Amino acid sequence: MAEYITPEQARELLEDTTPGPWTLRKTVDGEDTPIVVAEGVKRHIMTADPADSADRQQANANLVAAAPDLATMIAWGRVEFALARDSDYGWAEYFTQWGGWTVEKSAAWWHPHRDFMERRRDGGTRIVSRLVIDLEEEDE
Repeated sequence: MAEYITPEQARELLEDTTPGPWTLRKTVDGEDTPIVVAEGVKRHIMTADPADSADRQQANANLVAAAPDLATMIAWGRVEFALARDSDYGWAEYFTQWGGWTVEKSAAWWHPHRDFMERRRDGGTRIVSRLVIDLEEEDE
């Protein structure tokens, strides 16, 4: 399983960094090497060293430029936990607030505290987690 950045870790990563947004441009001397810059900062944040291709070099620089926005989204997220089990038919089922099981992950009983779900675990169940990011609500 991959390691994930928690909202707390994202908030720590953002401390003392150059505020975003970060953008891309070519070097001043006309080279094709992309550099990442921030508004109001005299020096660039990084230069994308050559990768195995120009396309990969550009893609790497694009990802670095997006880092402040990505970290901010994660920082404002929250982790929720639910109980899951494997059904007799081979698919995952999720415990619901009314005490039943469902295959619909969105209908699961999601809770912000892992220990709350730990106390409800029994044989054959596992705890699953998700990162929830509340984006701005759209006007109707």
